[in-house]
Amino acid sequence: MEAEVGLPYNRTSNLRETRLVEFEITFEREEDGRWIAEIEVLPGVLAYGATKLEAQSKVEALALRVIARSA
Repeated sequence: MEAEVGLPYNRTSNLRETRLVEFEITFEREEDGRWIAEIEVLPGVLAYGATKLEAQSKVEALALRVIARSA
């Protein structure tokens, strides 16, 4: 199962601009029922959740932290 998510990405320069960066999130369900969400183009960005929505929320938050750190 796949989903796309658009994450706001702000980069400060002389002009303020906001860019929408889209990443593909892939989902898998473990045998114990937990969901894994992963953004494959950002190595190491994956998260577990009790529900698919929880896993998606966590992986989006992690992706934003990774992007902010690299800016």
